[in-house]
Amino acid sequence: IILSLGGAAGSYGLSSDEQGQEFAQTIWDIFGGGSSSTRPFGDAIIDGIDLDIEGGPSTGYTAFVNALRSKWGSSFIVGAAPQCPFPDAILGSVINAVAMDYVNVQFYNNYCSVDSGSAFNFDTWDKWAKTQAPNKNIKVMLTVPGSSTAAGSGYAPISTLSSIIPSVASSYSSFGGVSVWDASQAWNNGGFNSQLYSLVHGSGSVPAAAETTTTTRASTTSASPSATDVTSDASCSNEGQMSCTSQGSYAVCDHGTWYTSSCPSGTVCTSTTDDQSIYCGYPLLRQASDVTSQFFATSSANKSFEAVIHARRTQGSFKKATTLEFKAPRSIRFERCHTGELQQVGRQVRVQVKNEESMGLVLNLNGTFSDILVAPTSFDFV
Repeated sequence: IILSLGGAAGSYGLSSDEQGQEFAQTIWDIFGGGSSSTRPFGDAIIDGIDLDIEGGPSTGYTAFVNALRSKWGSSFIVGAAPQCPFPDAILGSVINAVAMDYVNVQFYNNYCSVDSGSAFNFDTWDKWAKTQAPNKNIKVMLTVPGSSTAAGSGYAPISTLSSIIPSVASSYSSFGGVSVWDASQAWNNGGFNSQLYSLVHGSGSVPAAAETTTTTRASTTSASPSATDVTSDASCSNEGQMSCTSQGSYAVCDHGTWYTSSCPSGTVCTSTTDDQSIYCGYPLLRQASDVTSQFFATSSANKSFEAVIHARRTQGSFKKATTLEFKAPRSIRFERCHTGELQQVGRQVRVQVKNEESMGLVLNLNGTFSDILVAPTSFDFV
C-alpha cells in the first residue's frame, strides 16, 4: 500500500522542518507502527508514500521523508510525482536531497509532454537519475493521462504511445515503466488500460479498443519546426516554410530565399508541442509573486493557435474566484479560454477562471496572430 499525499485540489503545505517531522509522527501513528484513535486501515501498515506536491513551498518535505524513513526503516518506499519541466519548481530540491525509489514524472500539461515531439524530455530525467539523484538505482516512470479528459493537455492515444514507449524503454536504463493519471480515466477510455499493459509488457500485440478515437492535427506545409542552420539569404524551396535556427531566431522562406528574424527580447524560437509549427516563447518558468507559470503553444496553423497556461502557487491556493490578467504581445488576439470567460481590450487580456480551490491551474486558450506567435511576458493572478 502506497499512500499518496498532495494533489492539485485544496490548499496544503509545511512551514518548517519541525512541522515536517511532526507530520511524519502523525503518519506513523495513523498508518504505521504507532497508535491513534483514528486508524482507517486498522492494524494494517502502509509500505510507502508518494509525494504529489502540486503547489506551495518545498519547505519541510525533506525532513518529513527522513523522519518517516527513520521510523519505518530502509525498506520503506518513497516516491514523488514531479512535473516534466526540469527542475521541478517545488519538488526539485526534495528529490535532490532524498533517496527516492522512483519518480512518477508528469509528462502532460506542460511543453515537455509525451506528445510534444522534440520537446519531450525523458532524456533530461534519465540524466538526472544517473548523475544527480541520491539513489543511482532510482526508476523514472513515464506518467501519461488515461484519456483526453484526464488532463488539460498532453494526452497521447495508444497509436502515439506505441512508438514512444518502446523507444524510451530501449534507450534509457532508468526507465521503470508507465504510470497513468488516473486508473478510472484509463478504464473508461475504450480499452486504453489493457492496450497500455500489452504495450509496456511487450506482448507484441495490442488488443483492439472497444471504441476507436481518432485524433487529428491541423496540417500545414508552411512549418518545419526543427532547429536548423539556415542563414539569411540562403536558398529554400518551400514557400512560406518557417523554421527555428540553431541560434534561437526564426526563418521564413520567401520567394526562394530564407529571411531570418530575431524573437523578441527574452524569448527564443521553439516548436509547438505538436511539432508542426514554431513560436517565440520563454524557455524558463515565469515567476511572479507567489505563482510560477508557463505559456506554451500546442499548435499553430493558418495564423490561428492553441496554447496552454500552466500555473502553480508556491504559497496558498487559487480560489474559486480567480482572475488572470496579462498583456498580449503586439498583433496577437486571444479569443477564447475553455475554462473561463476571456475578454481582450486593446492588448489587455482578462480571464475570469471557473475553478475549485486548487494549487494549480491549467488554462486552454485559442487565438489568432498576424506575424509570428509570441508568448506573453508575464501573468498576474488576482
